[in-house]
Amino acid sequence: MPRDKKSSQWWMYNQIHENAHSCAGLLEEMLHRNSKFQISVFLLVCKKDIHNVFTSSEPFKFVINYGSGNDDNSIFTIQVAKNDEGRKEEFGNVLIVRTSAKEVYLAITDEPRVFVESVLRPFLNSYYPDISRAFLSASDLQQMLELLENTTGDRIIVDRITAYRRISYEVPINIKNKKEKRVETKESAVTYTRRPYRESFNDAIANDQWVDKVQFQLIGETSVKMKAYFSRNGLFKFRHSFIPFYQAILPFIIEIIDKKFKLYSNRSRVADKVKPSPLVIDLDYDVFSDTIQNHRFIESLKKMSYASTSVYHSNPYVHLSLVDYLDGSSFDIWVLSANRITIVPQLRASEASVARLMNHIFERFREGNVREYEGYVKSR
Repeated sequence: MPRDKKSSQWWMYNQIHENAHSCAGLLEEMLHRNSKFQISVFLLVCKKDIHNVFTSSEPFKFVINYGSGNDDNSIFTIQVAKNDEGRKEEFGNVLIVRTSAKEVYLAITDEPRVFVESVLRPFLNSYYPDISRAFLSASDLQQMLELLENTTGDRIIVDRITAYRRISYEVPINIKNKKEKRVETKESAVTYTRRPYRESFNDAIANDQWVDKVQFQLIGETSVKMKAYFSRNGLFKFRHSFIPFYQAILPFIIEIIDKKFKLYSNRSRVADKVKPSPLVIDLDYDVFSDTIQNHRFIESLKKMSYASTSVYHSNPYVHLSLVDYLDGSSFDIWVLSANRITIVPQLRASEASVARLMNHIFERFREGNVREYEGYVKSR
């Protein structure tokens, strides 16, 4: 197999890949042969057949060409380009692979970062909610690194961990005017370099930060086995090797996604199910024992993109409604105890929107354990 980029792209995009396993093996060989070769992988969730979703409509400002595919279109190639104001840019190649879970797909490309960020990411986002991102928590990221070390027997050396300080909210008293004044600080990035990942994750938690992405090396006895980048929003990057992720980490992620989306599904109120189907986020301590956290929680929800909030109560308890403009999903959100947030879906509440809301709360406020509301049994 040749080492140059042009021939690598031919093997990656023009070949008919029999199944996901053989495709992963080919990617592994290509990464081994060329140390400069890098693949970027988006993890996607799609309840429908993703090939049918793509072919049913072409999103605004994008152009799609279809390449090779196997018999059942579980693996196929697309070319995507922006078509902004009549100026069509160069096409980028993307390989779409259905995993062992029919609802979980990989979008794989060796195109440069500018294509990944400015073309592929918005292109995939344009199919929301039919295609949604597989959001991960900071805890998920840490467990993935631990699993990678345990299954391979190799060491992880962190190059960089990026975390963000959550938005703070304070209400000091203005003595002169005897009025309350809100002071809000912007979220800022914090980086940890060349430190053990467990120590970096622990420090982030202690400082009320959320870990967003990790760049690291998997080191064997004599050489670097893999260079990788993991992020909470489901983007992964690899050099040297792909198989350790495919064999050890991907099944773990699929299990996480399966549990989350089963929990998030069928939440909408419909004609034959008018009772609400609430979810609860259990927090690890009594966060809301300090009522200042009520205001901080409300402000964090107001920061959710493409959504609006209406606040009904803020003290001593919290009650607000939130509408997701991306697909019309809506929720009532309550805080009635010191360590619990209750999410009550309304007439429309897609799995994708529930996932997006949970991810936003975990990022901007605090991570917790999501479960069914006590005493509620969801109809299947």
